[in-house]
Amino acid sequence: MLTKRQIEIIKELNDKNKLTAQNLASSLHVSTKTIRNDIHAINAMYPNSIEAMQASGFKLTNNEIFALIKKTKLNSNNTDIEFLVLKHLMARTSTYIDDLSDDLFISSTSLLKIIKKMAMSQQLVDNSGF
Repeated sequence: MLTKRQIEIIKELNDKNKLTAQNLASSLHVSTKTIRNDIHAINAMYPNSIEAMQASGFKLTNNEIFALIKKTKLNSNNTDIEFLVLKHLMARTSTYIDDLSDDLFISSTSLLKIIKKMAMSQQLVDNSGF
């Protein structure tokens, strides 16, 4: 399932012929590494959908993916990513933030925010007596 940011990357590439990782990163307020990781994840789910053009950026090569997004209104909420983070954390005895963020194709900063949010939610549950 595509994340909201991955959908935004596809929409932006659909609107423009080519965009650099820096252009995408600036418009989505993330790092260029996050953009490259997201594009890698998109291409893993939908092979050859986005082409990396030598020295000129990225280009959407599979317009059907954009039609699919519009047709099925693919989107993901934070619960999906929180589930993936929890699943990865429970499957390991220990891990480094950078390794986990690479596995999930998100930035370390985003991952830390998600973990902090999950920890705060758990504290609310613990304090409520459930």
